[in-house]
Amino acid sequence: MPERYLEPFNQGHIDLLSDFCVVEKDEYDYFKDYLFTRAWIDNEQGIAKTIVYIEETEVNGKIEKKLLGFYAIRCSSLIIDSLDGGEKVGEPALEIVELAVHKNYRSQGIGTEMMKDIFATANKLKNDFLGIKHLVVCAKGAAKTYYEGFNFKEIPGYQKIPRSYDNQSCVGMSVRLSFK
Repeated sequence: MPERYLEPFNQGHIDLLSDFCVVEKDEYDYFKDYLFTRAWIDNEQGIAKTIVYIEETEVNGKIEKKLLGFYAIRCSSLIIDSLDGGEKVGEPALEIVELAVHKNYRSQGIGTEMMKDIFATANKLKNDFLGIKHLVVCAKGAAKTYYEGFNFKEIPGYQKIPRSYDNQSCVGMSVRLSFK
């Protein structure tokens, strides 16, 4: 029976990237491109940390690994406009930068397992190490509905999250973390 687990992205995963695919044939695969070009740099430069979801299967006495999905997270903030037009306030947040599941492994609970790990990480950081009030994400297209399933809400107009060049058209969403 295959073993599945999450672990930090490292050079040992490079060989697994060629088989990873999120989109249909002949479409540009943004997520595969992220893994090939930005994930390693983001990890090394302290911009974001990428976690991969791996499946190991024994075939003829040899262990074969497959990359089923990944997510990347970073520290961020939820920026709130003051009601009186004064300075903006930033509340600490953990941001989901990327989350993707291999197209052949969707609807198997992999995304849910990764989301559970993200929430567990956010809560561990919040409870033991950092001040974090929110989990935020810039949802792309149909992903908005996916995140709503985890109680994320669209950020109202007086709130925003920091944007980068590749998520300008996404929908900002957040969920407030619970406190002990």
